[in-house]
Amino acid sequence: MSHFTVLVTGDDVDGALAPFHEFECTGKDNQYVQTIDITEETFSRYLKETQVLFVSPEGERISKYSDRFYAGNQFLGCPEGWSEVTIYTKDTTSFEDWLKEDDYKLAVGEPDLNKTHKYGYYTLGSEGPRVFRRTNPNKHWDWYVIGGRFKDRLRHKNGSHCNSLRAGDLDLNGLIREAEARARSSFAKYQHIFEGQTFPLWEDILEQHKPNFKLAQETYNNHPLVKAIHEHSRLLGEFIWSLDEEFQGGDLEKVLHLARLHAFPFFAVLDQGVWRERGSMGWWGCVSNEKTPEDWNTQLTAWLQGLDPETQLTLVDCHI
Repeated sequence: MSHFTVLVTGDDVDGALAPFHEFECTGKDNQYVQTIDITEETFSRYLKETQVLFVSPEGERISKYSDRFYAGNQFLGCPEGWSEVTIYTKDTTSFEDWLKEDDYKLAVGEPDLNKTHKYGYYTLGSEGPRVFRRTNPNKHWDWYVIGGRFKDRLRHKNGSHCNSLRAGDLDLNGLIREAEARARSSFAKYQHIFEGQTFPLWEDILEQHKPNFKLAQETYNNHPLVKAIHEHSRLLGEFIWSLDEEFQGGDLEKVLHLARLHAFPFFAVLDQGVWRERGSMGWWGCVSNEKTPEDWNTQLTAWLQGLDPETQLTLVDCHI
C-alpha cells in the first residue's frame, strides 16, 4: 500500500495512465487486460504446499489451524495424546479440488468474462486442469489523483508552486535550491546534539555484531547519540526513518549532495506511453531493483532538459 509520484506528459492524464491500471483492483476490463496461462507456476505451488495436522490416537487428522484448537484468539496447542505431522497437500487433495479451494471456477466452453471468470478460471482437458489468470502485466497503479499528498510539488519559474505546468516553466534550479534549504534547516535543528561527536553508523554496528541482528539493534538504539536525536525528534513532532541517511554521519556537505540528487520529486515519469521509474514500487513503500540516486538523477535531468518547452507536465499521486 504505497503512494508515489509520477510526472505525466501531455494534456490527457487519464488516457496516458490507462494502460497501466491494476485490473484486479480497478475492475476495468479493457484492451490492456490479458488472459495468461499460469498452469505451470500454479501446479508447482500446489506440489510444494504442505499442511500441518494434529492426529488423534484414533487416527483422525485435523488441521492445526482448525477452530477446534483455539479459544477465541488463543491457540491451545496440540491436545495431549495427539501427534503433529506435516504432509504435502498433493497427498490428500487433487489439483482440481485444490484449485476450487483457492476459489478458481471451472469454465466449460466459453468463459464468462463479465462475472464468474472475470479475474481467472480453469479448464479441464485430457491432461488435467489448465489455469488462467486475467491481469494487466503492465500494471503500476490501482488508483491515482492529481497532486494528492504531493500537492504543489512543481515549482514554476515565477516562484509559485502547482500540480501542472509547461516544461519550459519548470524551475529545476529552484527545486534544487529548495531541497538544499530543507536539508540545511533539518540538519541545523539537530546539529547541536552531534556536533564534535563520532556519529554511530548502523551498517558499521550491524557488521560488528553479525549475525546477531537483535544485539546490533539494541546496541545501536541504546547509543547515547541515537537516543538523544530520537528524543529531540519526538519533542519536535518529527519522525526520522534513518539517521544514517538523514545526517550522513554528521557531514553537511554529504547531506546537501544527497538533497540535490533527490530534488526532483518524481519516482516515475510517463511520456508518450513509456513508463520510466526509479525502481519497482511494492507495498509499504518497499522498492526493488532500485537505481542509484546518481543514475536516476542523471536520467531525469537529461529527460527533462530534452522535453519540448510546450509539453504539459502534471504531477500525479499514484497508489499501488
